Amino acid sequence: MQEKRPFLRSRCQIGMLATLALSPCLGQELPPEIQIDRLLVQAERETGDGEHWSAAITLERILELYAAHGLEIPSAFWFRQAGVLQDAGLHEQAVEASTRYLQEAGREGEHYQAVLRILDAADVGLAEARRAQEQARAEAERAEREAAARAATIAASVPEMVVIPAGTFRMGCVTGRRCEDWETPVREVSVQSFEISRNEVTFAQWDVCVEYGACPWVPDEGWGRDDRPVIGVTWHDAQAYVSWLRRETGGAYRLPTEAEWEYAARAGAETRTIWGNSVRRDQANWDADRTRAVGSYAANGFGLNDMFGNVGEWVEDCWHDSYRGAPSDGSAWVDPECSSRVWRGGAWASREARNLGAANRWRREPDQSYVYVGFRIARTLDR
Repeated sequence: MQEKRPFLRSRCQIGMLATLALSPCLGQELPPEIQIDRLLVQAERETGDGEHWSAAITLERILELYAAHGLEIPSAFWFRQAGVLQDAGLHEQAVEASTRYLQEAGREGEHYQAVLRILDAADVGLAEARRAQEQARAEAERAEREAAARAATIAASVPEMVVIPAGTFRMGCVTGRRCEDWETPVREVSVQSFEISRNEVTFAQWDVCVEYGACPWVPDEGWGRDDRPVIGVTWHDAQAYVSWLRRETGGAYRLPTEAEWEYAARAGAETRTIWGNSVRRDQANWDADRTRAVGSYAANGFGLNDMFGNVGEWVEDCWHDSYRGAPSDGSAWVDPECSSRVWRGGAWASREARNLGAANRWRREPDQSYVYVGFRIARTLDR
């Protein structure tokens, strides 16, 4: 009695009937010609199922078998491969396979006309793919140029910053004259070094933010834009601007705190203003009918323009009726439920010189805009 051959064991048994793909165990059991035939059947099935990429890979495995066993590749194989590659969108490879068939079979080949059609379609597809690649390359280059131009435009629009040295000062109504409750009690505050913009943010700078969709357009009341300070912006608008600068530049831009603002405005002075306890109309823009271009008056000791007059300036802090409980480290005094914010510095619309004092502070709603209020920005320095 003839002994039965045992079933293949271990992993060669697993999934043997589930696929027609060539497995290591089949490679050991079947002659290469039969392996090739099985893979051709698999490629035909994959083509019928619309799995053209899988069929292309299967045909590549057939080529590996031909090469590994030194078998002659029939010209019909190149016809089949050309069709599969074309269906898979691999036009350049389809041209190569079609050309190989024509070189071997010539005009007498059984699939001559069919291969010519595949070759023509592959040429068209290849030309379209190259046009698409060229278009994608041109679009990428244009996007790169636009991104570079955007970055350059934004970088040029960033307000000039001035480094303010660290120091300690007395904050509040240090003169003791005509003090308001919300300007007291006077206390000593320590401020870390930081940067603040030399000028108030101008319309020209604001309009770059508007151009890129991060800030709302605001009117200039017919006074002109360009280097005049932006007006009619809410506290939230000012926050949108500094948030945009942070995103675009990576710099730690923000609004100055009240303590930073007063420290920078005083520039070491303990009088009401940097000119003493009064201010003339030729020293700052106040009691006027409109704004003036930033930097129209002499700077203070830190080189900052228009800290007094021109436009009031939003700061980070919430409004508090006095300085009792305020931080002494120069940080912003904020509350979870903050309904009002602070603006500083007086404005073109201020009718009394005493309203331009370094200690003067006003309460306004953060979602309201005013034609006499703008802002300047600060930036945190690396410690």
